[in-house]
Amino acid sequence: MNVFVDHPAVLFAVLLALFIGAVAFGAFVLRRLAVLPPDDRDDCNIIQTSTLTLLALLVGFSLSMAVNRYDVRESLEESEANAIGTEYARADLVDSAVGAITILPATVALSLALIADIDSPKGGVIRVELRDLGRLLTSLEP
Repeated sequence: MNVFVDHPAVLFAVLLALFIGAVAFGAFVLRRLAVLPPDDRDDCNIIQTSTLTLLALLVGFSLSMAVNRYDVRESLEESEANAIGTEYARADLVDSAVGAITILPATVALSLALIADIDSPKGGVIRVELRDLGRLLTSLEP
């Protein structure tokens, strides 16, 4: 199961093969084993139209949710950038010793954001080992 989650291309290929096989099997059964009278064919056309309409709605709502999530994520990134910028601006207003202590959390957050691969397939999970984090913190101390 993890192969499908970690590699969407493999999932796409497997599902495409399954769908093509299902369509071929359905066409075989329809043409060889079951001959539909014309009245039943009209009923199948209505069902086909309804199914395609539901599929179009599903795709439309999925795309809408994806675009909405992208906009929310972009807004959150902008708010975080503004907060870090405000922290830097406020740290410049006080003397240098207090400013260095004040700016340390913002610098750590910015450094961790640069370490994190936001567009990774894992969903932006930050994987920092403790020795790397300790080295980062000691390099940031005033």
